[in-house]
Amino acid sequence: MFSSLRIRGFRCIPEVRLDRLGRINLIAGENNVGKTSVLEGLYLLLGHNDAFKPTLLNQWRGWERVRKTNDTVTPGELWGWLFHNKDVKSSILIDTEEDKTAFQLSIRLESRGAVAFTRENGGAKIDEAVLTPADFESQYQLALDYNENGKRVARATTWFEDDHLKLEPAELKQRPAVILPSSFLNRKADFDTFSVVMEKNREGELVDAMRVFEPRLKRIDLLTTGSSPYLATDIGDGRRIPLTLAGTGMQRFLSIMLASMELRDGVLLIDEIENGMHHSTLNAVWEAIHAHAARHNNQVFATTHSHDCVNAAWSAFDSMAEGEFRYHRIERNGNALRAVTLNHGELASMIMSNYEVR
Repeated sequence: MFSSLRIRGFRCIPEVRLDRLGRINLIAGENNVGKTSVLEGLYLLLGHNDAFKPTLLNQWRGWERVRKTNDTVTPGELWGWLFHNKDVKSSILIDTEEDKTAFQLSIRLESRGAVAFTRENGGAKIDEAVLTPADFESQYQLALDYNENGKRVARATTWFEDDHLKLEPAELKQRPAVILPSSFLNRKADFDTFSVVMEKNREGELVDAMRVFEPRLKRIDLLTTGSSPYLATDIGDGRRIPLTLAGTGMQRFLSIMLASMELRDGVLLIDEIENGMHHSTLNAVWEAIHAHAARHNNQVFATTHSHDCVNAAWSAFDSMAEGEFRYHRIERNGNALRAVTLNHGELASMIMSNYEVR
């Protein structure tokens, strides 16, 4: 498991470092301090074989439109908002440590050879003189360099050509990672994972977990209407009710459980974990997530704005071993960020002293 995480120059994060990482990591803080960006940074670090992921993250954020100049795509509009303050002349750096091995992802926008660029501090940086709207066209690529103990071991690139994104993946063994955005339910991924669960005859395990939301639940089925698949629930009244009509919390927890059941030796990233869930369910949600993470050797990172969610995590992990749970609160001081990390006992002291911990 990762023991630390440091992110520089990404989204709204100038720099932040999270230390003493546990198996389950709950991240809190005020709005716009970079909680979601921490999850996205980890997702990029782990997405070695998919150079489309930076673009995908922007789409999940609702940034899908690409401005064009003279019928060519403008990379600054497509990828510029990945960089802190949209400073595309700088690099994004994401560092982690695991078992005394240091991993780093470096992301930069660089020339594909048609426009000159300079090298500063050992890294490619675009010459400020060429950053004009007329020149800022498809001769640039987004380069993702993967480094291990200071040495580059792989590179992925993506660029626009003939109005299409071109991708060159990194040839590097990929650690499994699943990200569950707060505003996007990936139903296709749920359908695919549920099919695997059915093949392994594990539907009963899933239904047992889902009863925390609907005690009457008997079974979950994958059905089709025409050519469109959908998940349906049976609560014992003789009908199959589409899961999309069962409420956001139940859909959200289904996505979490499906990912938890099938992920192995990987990382699960959950944004605003409490979305749609009643506070009375959160203790059981945390217990289920931890049980699968421990069983399958996964590490979990989740964000929250909810005091109830923090209290539920503190309660659920009360009897867990040291190192299983960490609470990280990102705080802003002027333009700088810092992360305060607490173990279970330290969080308990804060809660009992009525300190604001969200």
